[in-house]
Amino acid sequence: MACFHPGYRFTVTEPDPVENYTNHSPYPMLHLLREDSVTAVAGDPDALLGIPQHNVETLRRLGKAKVLEMLWAAGGGAPINPGRGSGPPPSTP
Repeated sequence: MACFHPGYRFTVTEPDPVENYTNHSPYPMLHLLREDSVTAVAGDPDALLGIPQHNVETLRRLGKAKVLEMLWAAGGGAPINPGRGSGPPPSTP
């Protein structure tokens, strides 16, 4: 099981870095992982721990502006984060 939330934040990060988006979602939700996908890495702790790190590296490589653009497009122009308004994603340096 994995948890997702619009305001998800890793405990070791600032509130706004792009890596927090690995667990962002429009609404709080639980994701039930398929048993076979978990079993494939369950015997290899390094592979299991590498999954979140790979996700963080991917988002850092894409950059926050691109991630927000993709989320905005996927949501059909709906707000990216509830409470932050709607419209195109904000520009980020």
